[in-house]
Amino acid sequence: MEGHVRTAAWLRIVWSTLGLLMVLSALLLFRSTGMSLVQEVTRAVVQQQGQAGGAPDVSVDDLAQMVMRSMTVVFGVIALLELPGIAAGWGLLTYRPWARPLNIACSIFDLFSIPIGTIIGAYSLWVMFRPETVELFRNPPGRGPALL
Repeated sequence: MEGHVRTAAWLRIVWSTLGLLMVLSALLLFRSTGMSLVQEVTRAVVQQQGQAGGAPDVSVDDLAQMVMRSMTVVFGVIALLELPGIAAGWGLLTYRPWARPLNIACSIFDLFSIPIGTIIGAYSLWVMFRPETVELFRNPPGRGPALL
């Protein structure tokens, strides 16, 4: 079962790292090319509001900056959500007691990421719920028996 745990750990690390890289790439792309798009959309919305009689009290550039900041925060939060998966993979490789429940939680969320995440999540859940894996984390290889 140690081989399956190692495989699940590396799958978790690779999948979470790919997710992190994708979010950071999207953030860089948005920050580099998104400002002009945000300004155009903001300008169009302000014009519509002005024609309807409700002109905003702030400038188009200020609104565009607020949208850019908001999107940066959203991308940053999504990127931070990938870090527990990387930590879970490392913890599985070193048989940390907290890694198994963390990996189970990450795997449940992976089930909704069709099709690759579903496969990784299902495999990882299968490995984590095996009785041999539970025992492996109670008595990790190279350590003495656990007290509990």
